[in-house]
Amino acid sequence: MKWVTCVTFGVLLAWILASCGTPTLVPSTAATPMPATSTPGPSSASSGSAQTPQAEWHLVVIGDSSLGGLPKAFASRIESDIGVQVVRHDSIIGGLSAGRVLRALQAEPPLAQSWDEELANDLRQAEVVVMFVNPVDSVDPENPLDLDGCFVNSAPAACTPETFAQYTTDLKAIWAKILALRAGQPTILRATDIYNPLVSPWNEAGVFDACTECWENMSHAARLAAEAYNIPFLSRYDAFNGTDHTEDPREKGYIHGDGEHPSELMNQRTAELLSRMGYEPVSPPAATIAPTAAQEAVPFPLSEPGPYYTGKRTFTFEDASRDGRRIDITVFYPALLPEGSKGTRLLAGANREPDLSGAPYPLILTERDSGDMVFQAHLASHGFVMAVVRPPYPAAEADVAEIDSGIVDYPSDFLFVLDQITSNPLEGLEGVIDSEHVGVTGHSWGGAISLALSGVRIDPEFYLSFCAEQAPAVQAAVSWGGYTEYFCSLAERWDEFTAHVGEEMTASEDGLWQALTDERIRAVLPIAPDGAWLYGERGLAMADRPMLIIAPTDDEYTPYEIETAYIFEHVDSPERFMISFIGRGHMMVLDPEVALRLHHFATAFFGTYLQGKSEYRDYFSDSFVSQFDDLAWGVYQGK
Repeated sequence: MKWVTCVTFGVLLAWILASCGTPTLVPSTAATPMPATSTPGPSSASSGSAQTPQAEWHLVVIGDSSLGGLPKAFASRIESDIGVQVVRHDSIIGGLSAGRVLRALQAEPPLAQSWDEELANDLRQAEVVVMFVNPVDSVDPENPLDLDGCFVNSAPAACTPETFAQYTTDLKAIWAKILALRAGQPTILRATDIYNPLVSPWNEAGVFDACTECWENMSHAARLAAEAYNIPFLSRYDAFNGTDHTEDPREKGYIHGDGEHPSELMNQRTAELLSRMGYEPVSPPAATIAPTAAQEAVPFPLSEPGPYYTGKRTFTFEDASRDGRRIDITVFYPALLPEGSKGTRLLAGANREPDLSGAPYPLILTERDSGDMVFQAHLASHGFVMAVVRPPYPAAEADVAEIDSGIVDYPSDFLFVLDQITSNPLEGLEGVIDSEHVGVTGHSWGGAISLALSGVRIDPEFYLSFCAEQAPAVQAAVSWGGYTEYFCSLAERWDEFTAHVGEEMTASEDGLWQALTDERIRAVLPIAPDGAWLYGERGLAMADRPMLIIAPTDDEYTPYEIETAYIFEHVDSPERFMISFIGRGHMMVLDPEVALRLHHFATAFFGTYLQGKSEYRDYFSDSFVSQFDDLAWGVYQGK
């Protein structure tokens, strides 16, 4: 994997996958197959054609040796998920760089090496393409890049954000060429970065911080290129080093015996993560194909980065009242740009000096999937502090009871973190956080946590009655066969759950359990939440703070009419709003375009209620939402 400078680099979903298996996805029967979407069951056929399994898909993996072994693992996963045969085209070359790939694809005629011509031909027929190539020859003479030091455990000579600008440019050119070779045919493109196998050597040499910043800059540059074409991005760096990038993948069995290359376990895990991203073909933004003056306006203006540069720090708390329960948090915050740097605002440098010019900043709490996949540093760039709360989530194969208890345990983790931040200012962030003005957001499980913290109260009589009497009829009306099994599993161990929660919460004069919330929480934004049957009409009516619900209308796991629309219609928040994403499924958050819209709406909503920016109210309003054919204000009444 070593590079040289010559041309020679959600708990709900987990439960669903564990209990139901990977959803079967069926591609179209067009001459060139339309890749299936990430929604279980048959995808929508183009031009009304019949749907039968496609015999064959072609997979191209372009990369250096850090992707060695992935083509086989991912091909096997696709075959299991989709039910097609996969023809592999392995373009894995040790030390493969972006410049080398770009020269191969731009050469007319191809360079005098068979690989160049084969690569272009392979891409022309590829339904699926995965790529990571290194940046060693993507060098701008004005901003020289030199990260070789990190491979010999010394500080890099030049590895700032701006030194990777040429790398981003080259990757964009490669993605554009791949799309051109595909000539408009539906293509599943996936981008990735590289893990770090050198955590221990860097720590021993005292260069961990410098080299980690270099790796983070490289990862961010690759992400920027992918986002320019709406290409979903898998961070192997986050997956195998942890989102704070301090974990050693060698200790987890992810690294081969040579100390650098991926083990079979890593390749299988990477293939699993790619599978979970679904099989939606990429739809590049129109501006990347034929930009015009009319396209220069940003339709969701608050999706653009805000005025602040950003930093991040990590902390760990232990809750002594709950047997030393360990809760990690990653904090994104407004920060000062280091002297001499020209980095992007959304590249959150580790342990940067905070920007106190607008402090204290309102606090947003979210869970790890939303924090890592959706929001990242965006809200921090707009003058918030975002704490990504990382409870000890159970593994996918965990006992369902452990997952069930999360409906109380996870909101309690959020409240514990809030108390810790309030009572013990975080080291290095003294005076930065306004913990009296707090928002909560999250997707799926995070949506359920956000709803739980809004003031709603569990109604045990309603819930148990629903599971005993209404569940079969409801199950018959929804597409996901495990819906009521999942949401009613708690009823089967209700006494155990009640004992786990304790009398302080269950004691009641009106039959409703006590609310899990705090007066410092002033606004909540649940995305694809569930919990309708746990709270019922009476319990939902107890919500007492502003709420904006984001709901996909074709949610295959949280039925729109039965869950999110019901929740919206019965919460009694003084100000409640819902924006429906028409035709979108549960995992819409993995679509970069959807993520940008969520950035906009979250910035507008929390800006209104936590920062007092009344002018932002227009950005999540009926008049604003009605401009877009694929959005609806409130409950969507269409088909």
